[in-house]
Amino acid sequence: MSVQKFLMELPYNVFIIYQDLMNKNFRINNSYEFDLHERGKLRHIRSVHIRERVVQRCLCDYCLLPILSKTFIYDNCASLKGKGIDFAINRLKKHINSFYTKYGLNGYVLLFDFSDYFASISHEKIL
Repeated sequence: MSVQKFLMELPYNVFIIYQDLMNKNFRINNSYEFDLHERGKLRHIRSVHIRERVVQRCLCDYCLLPILSKTFIYDNCASLKGKGIDFAINRLKKHINSFYTKYGLNGYVLLFDFSDYFASISHEKIL
């Protein structure tokens, strides 16, 4: 089902998901897979269906985030209300200014990306 179709009948679809979850009938469908060129790199994307995204979002927003966010450092701004891109940029500026004040120009920035992180972790443990 497309996102547009899902949203056209949102209350009904959410009710069906709720019933499936309560009756333990909710099943994960196959994902959509495609390749994407981004910043000169080829990325393989595995996208889940809208039904699963709705459940994942609810799980994150109402179960995991209230518990885990208490352990986050102040500068963590990933998917947190009131801590969007502007917050992240301002915190980065503050830390860079603080570094330059203390050490001058003698420093560096380390930027890294875990290659295919989610595809490589143990899904059995997560489930």
